[in-house]
Amino acid sequence: MRVSIIVSIYNGSDILPITIPPLLNQDYPKEKTEIIFVNDASTDDSSSFLEPLVSLQHISLISHSENKGRTFTRNSGIKKATGELLIFLDCDIEVESDFISNHVKYHRDKDVIGLVSHICTKKTKLKNKYRKYVFFGRRGAQIIGPNKPLPFKYFIMGCSSIKSFAIKKTGLYNEDLSTYGIDLEYANRLERRYPNKLFYSDKIKVYMHKVK
Repeated sequence: MRVSIIVSIYNGSDILPITIPPLLNQDYPKEKTEIIFVNDASTDDSSSFLEPLVSLQHISLISHSENKGRTFTRNSGIKKATGELLIFLDCDIEVESDFISNHVKYHRDKDVIGLVSHICTKKTKLKNKYRKYVFFGRRGAQIIGPNKPLPFKYFIMGCSSIKSFAIKKTGLYNEDLSTYGIDLEYANRLERRYPNKLFYSDKIKVYMHKVK
């Protein structure tokens, strides 16, 4: 299965040196992988980190001339993607070496249209109550658990995968929405077209470095 990974980036120069290397060192075959970095007119040094990566055969870079927001960024990646499976990542998400291969394993099941990863933190001590709730509270997809259809309201796009034919049927992200609600709106459309086919994996761990 050919996989396209779409990474949305805005002012990520402080975190890209941490999150990008593991993405480049996956155990999934590079000849079946394309990584599309979408730089949404960052005003920091993100471009200087990203531009040298384009020399790698399986990597491409889209650079917006002006900041357009996450919906435009993801849509830019979708339009360029050629994979049978599309994986969406925010630039502050760090993955493990088997991240791609584990998503592919789940998607071999025809009943799986979309899959959400398990969001973790590498920090063991969190003083902030909100961060404790985000990373250790029983919430969102964890309430439903693995191997059960996931309601659309728990399908978070920042670390998820969707079969490309389902995206073609569902359409692009709603560009009338800038930030809040874009995941909910898209997941709702996806679920209505493909009921009971969105899932969550507690085995595919990703590490968030910035809490929005």
